[in-house]
Amino acid sequence: MNGLLSLRVLFVLMFLFLFGFLTVCYSSHYVFYSVSIGFVPQPPPLMFNGSSFCVCGGSYRVGRASLTFSDFEGLPDGWGSLGGSWVISVGAGFRGNSLWGTDNNGGPGGSSIYYWGFSVSSYTSFSVSVKVRQVAQAGGAVYMGVTLLQSNSVSSRSYEISVYVSGTTGYLDIWYWSGNRWTRLYRSTQSFYVDGTRWFILLINYSRVATTNTISATVYDVNGNVLASGSIQIRGARFFTPSYVGVSVDGSGSVAGAQAMFDDFVTSIGSHMYVLVEGVPQGYRVELYDDEDRLVAEAVSDGGVVRLDVLRDVVVGRGLGATFKIYGEGLNPCSVLIEEAVVGGDYYRVLIHSVLVNLSDHLTRAEILVSFSPYSLTLPETQALSVLNQDLMPYHVRLVFYPNSSVVGEGLKLLIKLSNGTSSTTLVIDGSTPPSQPVYTDFLPIITEASINVTMSKDVNTQSDLSLELIYCSDPISRGVCVHYPITVRV
Repeated sequence: MNGLLSLRVLFVLMFLFLFGFLTVCYSSHYVFYSVSIGFVPQPPPLMFNGSSFCVCGGSYRVGRASLTFSDFEGLPDGWGSLGGSWVISVGAGFRGNSLWGTDNNGGPGGSSIYYWGFSVSSYTSFSVSVKVRQVAQAGGAVYMGVTLLQSNSVSSRSYEISVYVSGTTGYLDIWYWSGNRWTRLYRSTQSFYVDGTRWFILLINYSRVATTNTISATVYDVNGNVLASGSIQIRGARFFTPSYVGVSVDGSGSVAGAQAMFDDFVTSIGSHMYVLVEGVPQGYRVELYDDEDRLVAEAVSDGGVVRLDVLRDVVVGRGLGATFKIYGEGLNPCSVLIEEAVVGGDYYRVLIHSVLVNLSDHLTRAEILVSFSPYSLTLPETQALSVLNQDLMPYHVRLVFYPNSSVVGEGLKLLIKLSNGTSSTTLVIDGSTPPSQPVYTDFLPIITEASINVTMSKDVNTQSDLSLELIYCSDPISRGVCVHYPITVRV
């Protein structure tokens, strides 16, 4: 019995020991979980922003081939009529208004002519172009085009170069009026379709050598496609020196009532198929837009004179101005507004500067390369850079110029303006009296963005290499923490 009791006691003691041992062991067991720590670079609170672009410094016309031109937005000054009724048709032109002529058999040979009142007899060669559109036939046909007059009288001899239309078929015709009879000198073998909605371009080249006249003519559609062409030489009794140029409309035989519309009339002493532009760097694209922002012509510069084909709209738009848009590869474009009529045969010189901007070191370093137009050493005020504040707190920024680490070209005049939209501060560098110590602007607060604008000019074409810094601080008084961003300007 005592043995059995002792065994039970021993069993209980062993159980208690084992339970206690397990409890201690379990409570001292540790479980470890993996933890990773990563560092993500954060952008600086202030960063440069900018891209390369070209700057259009203006333009000026250096030549004009046209003797006269009219877009017939109104009846032009200095013109007269020999027969016919001539009015402006509002909104019916190729662009804007047009001249509407109705034949009444009142002019030379029963035609009706509206002519420029200045004599061209002293010119041995000239070109004429006009757009024509049929309105109504008379006697089954209509002649609409250009007339060269010996004099400004009903009895004048004349050469009529016209688009002849019978039904819906058109031809190029050249006729001679002797004063008492008509003689057809030429009719094209090519024909083309005509209806009341189509405009045609009639281009005429006249030249005179001794007692021989040469007349060449081409009919185009408004896309510049040749529809008909021809050339003749005139000698003997049919020769005369033209004195006046005009537009004309006529019907078949002696039937009055033929009608036509005219637009884009030009008489010039040279070709007026192109507007010429110089000063455009090689590889840049030039686009010409009319006064209603329609693209008229475009071409890529080879470094020489750019030829913009304006045959389809030789008096550009409505004759109320135009715009050149200049595109360099990788550059934001610039525009030149022309506040006068732009006409085929005009020769323009444009002033184009390029500003190349390179940002590096996480947008904390800027290099600016300015290239001047060969025709101007003046860069108008231009925003070269902006500074963006990515932080929630405001900072204070300033610019500093370091003359000891810069090369300031003789004659350089540079003004750099730092602006935050409400206030600005400037830094001036003058190559004639360059500073010997660093030059600072005032501090400006920047909450979201600030701009850095430059205005510069040079008296002579010398090179400059300027070292600047943008400094921003958390506190402009105690300076707090300040950071410096380098800026290099090469001119």
